[in-house]
Amino acid sequence: MPLFVSVTRLGLRGWLQLPGFFRANRPIHLQAQAAPGFLGGSVAVDRGLVFWTLTAWEDPASMKAFVTSGAHLRAMPLLATMCKEAATSYWEEEGNTLPS
Repeated sequence: MPLFVSVTRLGLRGWLQLPGFFRANRPIHLQAQAAPGFLGGSVAVDRGLVFWTLTAWEDPASMKAFVTSGAHLRAMPLLATMCKEAATSYWEEEGNTLPS
């Protein structure tokens, strides 16, 4: 069964956005851990206050249910004020291992 993988790239506007970003991130992390269909994930930090997330789901419907509810939905309006850029990509990945 293939994994449904989502990758998000968020570039913060500056250092002043870090406290709010981290405040929003914790509840989203907890929501993902408890979400039906969530198979795993990781976060990476890049130069220039850029954060990458990688999550794997059983199917697109599971990922969409997560994105459109709870802490994640409440944080979405913050993107316009916190981020200078935001991008998301998703695809199906063969196998049962998170891509690196």
